[in-house]
Amino acid sequence: AASQARTIYAHADDFDNSGRLRRLCAFVRDKFDSAGYIDEKRELKIHVSVVRAKPASSSVNDEDDLPKKGSRGFSVNAVPLLKEFGTMSFGVCRVGQIQIARRFRHAENGAYENDGALSLL
Repeated sequence: AASQARTIYAHADDFDNSGRLRRLCAFVRDKFDSAGYIDEKRELKIHVSVVRAKPASSSVNDEDDLPKKGSRGFSVNAVPLLKEFGTMSFGVCRVGQIQIARRFRHAENGAYENDGALSLL
């Protein structure tokens, strides 16, 4: 529910509706799946995270700050943000690189820690 959001994200798609981005993401996901790196089968959601709720902590990598199994974790009321900015367009961006990151592992600035990257240019 938007009133208990853990992440606010924007949909990402090809500017020309060619499906290239979805095919690229499906290709990468399939390769990771066949290599045994993916242990879940939820649908691929191509998106850009705009806001991510996280605990107030001095260490973003502190395991004690992670939500406990079975809990919904940390959340924000996104209703006011979505009412004001829900139809905002971020324009067209060129994807020049795919970054690989593990969930729940973050750098000091709170961003996902990059495990590797592939240049597309």
